[in-house]
Amino acid sequence: MNGYGNNFYLDNVRVESAFAKDMAMIGLLLPQPAQLRTCDPGPQDVSVELWNAGADPQANVPVSWQLDNGPVSTDILPGLLAAGDTVVHTFSTPLVLPGSGAFELKVWTALGGDQNTANDTLTSDLTVDPA
Repeated sequence: MNGYGNNFYLDNVRVESAFAKDMAMIGLLLPQPAQLRTCDPGPQDVSVELWNAGADPQANVPVSWQLDNGPVSTDILPGLLAAGDTVVHTFSTPLVLPGSGAFELKVWTALGGDQNTANDTLTSDLTVDPA
């Protein structure tokens, strides 16, 4: 104990370089589960937020979504995403739910050579109540 600071100490701190190639899926913006409980299960936009967590700019990044074990819908992010920047992407193919029930929506990015795949995928449980 000493008279310096607020008695806040750091121990075992490491500083590491950022990966050169690291795209992260940071949010599923649409559909929001609450909307599906009260809406018609008709076409719904699928929108995600992605982050270039790597040190290098990235272009032509594949992003995909899949409902349960159904077909995969893939888009390519247009333009160049600088290191540290985020982007919101709305898929060209809307989500059409097959009716009421519980579903799992999975969204992911598939950057070739991504050095940190632990942050590439998000899932959301969706429930559509019967009308």
